[in-house]
This record gives sequence, structure tokens and C-alpha cells, in this order.
Amino acid sequence: MTNDLLGTLRGESVGGCADTDAGREADALDRHGHTASDRHRRPAADELDRMRRLVAESLDQGAFGMSTGLTHIPSGYGETDEVRELVRVVASRDAMYATHARATAGPGFADVEEAISTCADVGARMQFSHAAINEPTKWGRAGDVVALFENAAAGGLNVWFDVYPYDASSSSLTQYLPPWTQAGGTDGMRRALADPANRERAERDLADGWMGGIPWFWDRVVISRSGPGREDIVGLSIEEAAARAGVEPAAFTLDLCLEHGNAVQVVLFYGPRPT
Repeated sequence: MTNDLLGTLRGESVGGCADTDAGREADALDRHGHTASDRHRRPAADELDRMRRLVAESLDQGAFGMSTGLTHIPSGYGETDEVRELVRVVASRDAMYATHARATAGPGFADVEEAISTCADVGARMQFSHAAINEPTKWGRAGDVVALFENAAAGGLNVWFDVYPYDASSSSLTQYLPPWTQAGGTDGMRRALADPANRERAERDLADGWMGGIPWFWDRVVISRSGPGREDIVGLSIEEAAARAGVEPAAFTLDLCLEHGNAVQVVLFYGPRPT
């Protein structure tokens, strides 16, 4: 089971967070983790070496493997080559790589292809968490996703995936903001968006789609938890809440995240509806 609450692999190496044995021993899977600086940059050579060492130490201490949360910032700042080097350490000990892969827009299924190719390159075994098709133009193509895993397995790779058994997903609303706005956490976002030019850019980028261009269906994004004083919007879609406020959905989303940060939770009904 992936533990996203404990362990700070990237934070310990890139951000300079304290390196503690207790935190890593508590993880079932060592975590790609948080960068203390929350900045989108490649680790320097010495930082990547330290990250490799931390993975190895965690495995030696009893971790079952390593997990990544590439849908989430700051783990999503990690490029493919960085992840591959860490998974290489996992493979060298015949441990497991578990990934909550990137949600991406565009042709094909780049998230699945990246994960499979990473494992093929280094010989790792993998559990792919929450295989889902969020992009509307690909709805109905589950067979194509399954085929990628079946073909990889037929080629000798030890790869598996799971699917959640409900028709919606849930997360903090901040997860869907443009990645650059999330640098430095909520405080960093507030500092950046205090600049009118950055605010305008953020609204434009957000309106263009989430996770690299997945189009917004604002009527399918339902607020399940708000910050203090905004309980009246719980149960409303972003579209409905924005209309009540008299603003565009992208502007409303930014305002809500700036006011309440990660406290705001949403449920997304992204998938074909029964006919």
C-alpha cells in the first residue's frame, strides 16, 4: 500500500529536509516525495546521487519498493529520466515500483507508456495505480489501455494496474491548477498571484484545461468540502458556484484556492455518462 503521508525522498535530497531513519522505516513504500523548495527544476548530479542512496537505504531498511505521485506537485516536477534512475535502484533489489502516473492530454496514453517504458528500461516490476481515462476524446478506449499492459506482460514485463470501482475521482482543487502556480505551496501561490500579470496568466492557463490540456467540464466538478465560511457552496458544481458569484469558473477556482488552499476538495465526474 502506498503511503503518501510519510517519507520525504525528494525533500531530503533536493530541498535539504532532515534525513531521518524513522520516517523512511514507517513507509511501506519509499516515496518520491516532496521538494522542500517546491520548485520545478532538475536535481543536480550530487542531489540525484543522494536520492539514489536514500532509496537504497529505505529498501535496505525493509521498504517494499518506491512510489511516485506524478499527478501531484511537487512529485510531478520529476522528469522521466529522474524517475528512471530511482526506479533503477528499485529494480536492482527486485523491489516494486508503484506509480500514480501523470495525467496528460494529447494523443495516445503517454502516462501508461512512460511507466511501462521506465520499467522496461531498468527491469523493474510495477503496480500502476488508478488507471483512468480523463480526456473526453479518449472515453471508450479502455481496451486500448488494457492492451498496453497485456502487450508489456506478453513481452516479459511484470506490470499490473488497478482501477477504482466508482464513477468519480476526488482530490484537492489546487491539484488542478497550472503546475507553475503551485511552486512553493499555498504561500508561494499567493505570492505569485498577487502580481496582476501572473494572475492573468494563471486564469488563462487554467481555462485552457487541466493536467496539460484536458478540457474543463465545470458542471462535472463538484465541491465536496470548502474552507470556513464557504459551506454554502458545498454540493455545487464549480459552474454553479461561479455563476452565483458572477465570475468565470477559472477566476472562481483561483479565488477559492487562494482563500482556502488545499482545504477545498472536489469530486470530478469525468467519464462517459450512461445513455
